Amino acid sequence: MLACPFHKRDPEKYGIQQTNSANGKKHKYRACTGPGFKSIQRLKEHLKRVHSPVQCNRCYKIFPGTDRATCLANLSEHQKESDACELGDASKKEGIDAVQWAALERQNRKKNQEAHKLEKWFEIWDVLFPGAKRPETPCEYAFLFPHFFSRNRNH
Repeated sequence: MLACPFHKRDPEKYGIQQTNSANGKKHKYRACTGPGFKSIQRLKEHLKRVHSPVQCNRCYKIFPGTDRATCLANLSEHQKESDACELGDASKKEGIDAVQWAALERQNRKKNQEAHKLEKWFEIWDVLFPGAKRPETPCEYAFLFPHFFSRNRNH
């Protein structure tokens, strides 16, 4: 099973310990903790659903809500304001932006899903976290299947 790359990079931030117990709702990062995703397609669906916030690419304000169209309309209004928002700290960028999605969509779709699952996961990692050291495996539970992951240790 393939791990969520965001959880793999920062398990504290994207873990179940972040559950909102005040109102009893499950935290949006619950699926990030596992058991994982059987295919790259399922992983990408998760990334789109959970890690693609509507966010200003200038001040990094997030426009939350369940209706994406409303969130995008709010962002559009924000961007049209006569007084431009201040440049924000890039470390406040959350999730995947449009440029990263375009790069993910360009990935070779003709490759056999099963044979290249690990390779594709690492390609996703490289798009999401350019320059970051790759984890040893794309799975949180690699110790259960050491023979399966041993070929990726040198990436």
